[in-house]
Amino acid sequence: MKKVYASALNQKGSPCGEAGIITHIVLIIILAVGLIAGLYLVQHPQIFRPKAGGGSPIIPALEMRDSNGENINCDTSANPPVCETSTQDITIKIKDLDILQK
Repeated sequence: MKKVYASALNQKGSPCGEAGIITHIVLIIILAVGLIAGLYLVQHPQIFRPKAGGGSPIIPALEMRDSNGENINCDTSANPPVCETSTQDITIKIKDLDILQK
């Protein structure tokens, strides 16, 4: 088994060589860029929020009724809107197609 001493690592003909040093430098640069990008994305989470869900008035365009034919009222001030019903058997009809097409 060949012994390699720490003083020989940066000399010509060492196990690392020039290609090994360049590889290490490239890996360190990639890690640094990834760390900086990760910190930026954590500090600016709004770029992950979908634009489609930005307060669109979809609930007023729908008519929702339970299995007894009673209207289901929704609290549109909550995000997302909350609709309460005593049954899971509901019927949804479109009242205003223009709102949904916007």
